[in-house]
Amino acid sequence: KIDVQVGRPIKMMLAQRIDALEEVQDKITGKLAIEAKYDGERMQAHKNKEGKIVIFSRRLDNITKQFPDVVKYLQEHVSAKEFVIEGEVVAVDKEGKPLHFQVLMQRKRKTDIQEYIKKVPVQLKLFDLLYYNGKSYLHQPYSERTEQLAKIASKGKHIMLADRIVTDNLEDVGEFFHKMLKEKQEGIMIKGMDSEYQ
Repeated sequence: KIDVQVGRPIKMMLAQRIDALEEVQDKITGKLAIEAKYDGERMQAHKNKEGKIVIFSRRLDNITKQFPDVVKYLQEHVSAKEFVIEGEVVAVDKEGKPLHFQVLMQRKRKTDIQEYIKKVPVQLKLFDLLYYNGKSYLHQPYSERTEQLAKIASKGKHIMLADRIVTDNLEDVGEFFHKMLKEKQEGIMIKGMDSEYQ
């Protein structure tokens, strides 16, 4: 019942593991959104009416100072007066290929931040919108949240929407899963198109 307040972190929606794809049909009905699960750090970015962006970690810690480059990417590529957006930040090499989580952890520092921005570049993969220009999207279906996110976020070298397919065919899910593993991602996240953010 507590409404979204920009600048106050929102406890992040978590996933449940499954052992076999067939289990999905017991848990989610209808069309499925299949997203890449990245080997990075979850972020929740808040932008207030004054244009200030604050970034929170999964544990709701303020990690803005460690990622001034991500703040800049959000300012340049998300057109909104106010937002609360979620994504995963991953370390990448010069070609934009993902690197291990341990490499990203070098960015968790209080000193030499500018040096490590050059040393460990990152990409932010956006996947959810919780608030936009005065309106909470928490109770909107996933399809509506991601549709609005796609409208306001433009792709850049260091910021983009998460890799995703929409299907109701488990074979497609399996193929996408193996494709993501080949691309050195952690796996996949399966979401119901009509699900709320919980």
